[in-house]
Amino acid sequence: MNKTALYARVSGDEQTDSGTIQSQIDRFNDWLRLHDKQSVGQYLDEGVSGVVPFAKRPAGARLLADIRAGVID
Repeated sequence: MNKTALYARVSGDEQTDSGTIQSQIDRFNDWLRLHDKQSVGQYLDEGVSGVVPFAKRPAGARLLADIRAGVID
């Protein structure tokens, strides 16, 4: 089984308030069902600018660490 996870990000309060991150989660869950897969986690950076390097974003850093640890493929 592939160890799949979701990384989602929105940069501003307006996107956060409009549910943009939830729409990313919903789309990912639809993809999981379509491909009969399960997720090992979700990594969500809400209100984090895309200018911030991925490894310096809170969820981005956790995601990279979990990939290195073999939690995610």
